[in-house]
Amino acid sequence: MRCDGKVDCFDSWTDEVGCPFQCSDEPRCSCIDITINCSSLRLTAIPSNIETEISRLIFTSNNFGSNLSMSTFNTLTKAQILDISDNNITFILNGTFKSLWQLKVLYLNDNRIDAIEANTFIGLANLRSLVLKGNRIKSIEALGFNGMSSLKSLDLSNQMLENISRNTFLGLRSLVNLDLSHNNLKTLEEGVFNGLSALIHLDLSRNKFNIIAPRVFHGLTSLTTLVTDEFRFCCLVHPSIQCSPEPDEFSSCEDLMSNIVLRFCIWVLGVIAFFGNVLVLIWRLFNRASNRLHSFLISNLALADLLMGIYLMIIACVDFYYRGVYIVYDDYWRKSALCKLSGFLSTLSSESSVFTLTVITVDRFITIVFPFRLKRMKLNQTVVIIVVIWMACVCIAGIPLLNIEYFDNFYGRSGVCLALHITHQRPNGWEYSVFVYLVVNLISLTIIAFAYSWMFFVAQSSRKAVRAVDKSKNDSTMAKRIMIIIFTDFFCWMPIITLGLLSLGNIKIPPQVFAWIAVFILPLNAALNPIIYTLSTPLFLGGAKRGTFTFQTSVFHSETQRSFVGMQSTLITINSMRHLSQIVLSRKTNVTLRTEKMLRINWFTSKMRT
Repeated sequence: MRCDGKVDCFDSWTDEVGCPFQCSDEPRCSCIDITINCSSLRLTAIPSNIETEISRLIFTSNNFGSNLSMSTFNTLTKAQILDISDNNITFILNGTFKSLWQLKVLYLNDNRIDAIEANTFIGLANLRSLVLKGNRIKSIEALGFNGMSSLKSLDLSNQMLENISRNTFLGLRSLVNLDLSHNNLKTLEEGVFNGLSALIHLDLSRNKFNIIAPRVFHGLTSLTTLVTDEFRFCCLVHPSIQCSPEPDEFSSCEDLMSNIVLRFCIWVLGVIAFFGNVLVLIWRLFNRASNRLHSFLISNLALADLLMGIYLMIIACVDFYYRGVYIVYDDYWRKSALCKLSGFLSTLSSESSVFTLTVITVDRFITIVFPFRLKRMKLNQTVVIIVVIWMACVCIAGIPLLNIEYFDNFYGRSGVCLALHITHQRPNGWEYSVFVYLVVNLISLTIIAFAYSWMFFVAQSSRKAVRAVDKSKNDSTMAKRIMIIIFTDFFCWMPIITLGLLSLGNIKIPPQVFAWIAVFILPLNAALNPIIYTLSTPLFLGGAKRGTFTFQTSVFHSETQRSFVGMQSTLITINSMRHLSQIVLSRKTNVTLRTEKMLRINWFTSKMRT
């Protein structure tokens, strides 16, 4: 009976007498209501005699290949959803879909289509969504999507596209969502997005862009979301548009170092770290200290910190060179050999400095705490240890430079070429960065803090025989010096370690904090170590005072001698002038007498002639 509340036709799930509904000639296909499902049946063609009322057709994972013709879908005029994905389709003839004027959604993903010609989708005037994901499309002709004026979503991700011509999307005036991610796009010329005035979401991530036209996004008046891999794209759109990725912690569209205070700090710390450690090396080279072992360790510490000064100067100079136009060269700079060298120097400097400080601490610890139980390290043993440290640090800093996919652009993850991991992001090689900057440095910092604390207590307890005044003065001096050493090490490394641990817990760190940590805190030790371990020591200060006194004395003697010689020359000059005046005067007298005599002779001669 009709309308008796019982299901009489199991294929169509309708309540009709006689069940006139016919699914198709293919018995393996299943039909439920207005949907036919012929998935994974190894079909080579669309089944014939499909019920005309069916509007949802699913033919995924078959083998249609090149068997789609202009008449394939002529009888399916009521189709609204068509899924022919994963069917080894290589080519689509113009007019193949001309009879599907009611079609709303078309799935063509995961086929082997390598090109889209003009007017390929003609007839799909009411199509809302076209999924072409996972094909092998290398080229799209102009007007390739002509006739789809109602299309709102177009998925062209995971293709082999290298270039898209102007006016490719012309005619898609209703398009809202365009996905071009995971392609091989290298250029975006002006006019590529012509006609997409309604576009809201654009995904350009996972491409290989080299050249981008400055006005490539001109005309996308409705755009609200732009997804890319590089912040430089975001500089080409209006600031109100939600764009990813966000700018890194240092750079802006104009400058590598966008914060003027950070820019000033990097110059100051760079100059101090460079010239301070050069001064230490020169001082240690020419000053023959009695403790050659300690001097050797401090020289290696200065060399390690000098590398940090060189790194800071490189970043400061690059910021100055690209001032005002940095974003244009952002990708080039991050992938450059100089950026990789800068990252290598910063890692080599920080790790060798930490390890050398640990060796210095152990040497002092043995000398002060166990002066008789343990033998102090000899110079030749220390040389071997330091050589091993430098070799290990070169390996630690150099491994990310190898052509390994895990370390892809390891040092180029930020504009300052630092691989420091204190953010919630998980870029390539982040585990390696955590191990180096967090685990290794935390162990070294713990050893340094523990050793210096023990040294202070041992030294304090050994001064009981000293007079109270001297004891108080000496203890105060030692306490201050040890506290300075421990405080500077903690101040430089504990913020980095703490933020690193927080980032591992997916706690988002403000980008401004990362910038200050990387530019100010991390290299601070390189600028302070020369002062703490050399420039503020009594040996250096005493030598500097002696040098200053010697210089002043030599200047005084020189001035005194010059004054004495000047006085002598003045006296000689005065005497000479007196003698000269006497000579001149005597000569004048002789000349006068001779002249007077001649006049008299002439007068007498003239008189005789007359």
